[in-house]
Amino acid sequence: MIFERYNDGHGSLYQTHWKDSLGDHYAVWVPTSSAYEIVLLQDLNAIGSKFIYDNNYFTIENINGVKRPVPCDTIEMINGKRTPVPLIKHISAVATLVPYK
Repeated sequence: MIFERYNDGHGSLYQTHWKDSLGDHYAVWVPTSSAYEIVLLQDLNAIGSKFIYDNNYFTIENINGVKRPVPCDTIEMINGKRTPVPLIKHISAVATLVPYK
């Protein structure tokens, strides 16, 4: 688990964790709102990333025994044309992360 601390001292506890070839992934979500995923790369000198998935653009799936958010591959009609919807609302450098025990 990790805790993302905001400037005002509040924050979010990321309890969902899995590993893959990129590194460590941590996630938290609100079913009727958004999902948040932090990826800390195996290269400890690299900057991690935070992904924010808007409501209705992610599903919760059980992959290898871990329930986690997965972005949807969604197409919507805009001005009569099929247009890919951005799966990720925002990517940013990770804020202050604190190991949580």
